[in-house]
Amino acid sequence: MSTCVADVSTVEGRGVLVQEARTLFGDQLHCLVNNVGFNIRKKVVDYSNDEYRRIMSTNLDSAFALCTALHGMLKKKNMSSTEDGGASSVVNIGSVAGTCIGYLLYLQYV
Repeated sequence: MSTCVADVSTVEGRGVLVQEARTLFGDQLHCLVNNVGFNIRKKVVDYSNDEYRRIMSTNLDSAFALCTALHGMLKKKNMSSTEDGGASSVVNIGSVAGTCIGYLLYLQYV
């Protein structure tokens, strides 16, 4: 088991994570799980631009950027032999809060 501490809301933090993935897994990646979330407990209309940007950078931009940055490793796995489990996968995990009526004033995106 290995751990990597990185702030995926920043370009630099995502770079640390991508480099760690390359160090640990070489040129192939079997699975990428985007499971990060950040929230500020107040109504969206009360967010400052900086608060909104931090939430989006963490929750949305990071998933897109990591998929893009690790695409080559995921694709290379897909092109390799299917003897070791087949294609690679990307799993994006969202919040159940988007399905709760009571949270609608508090959600940045639904």
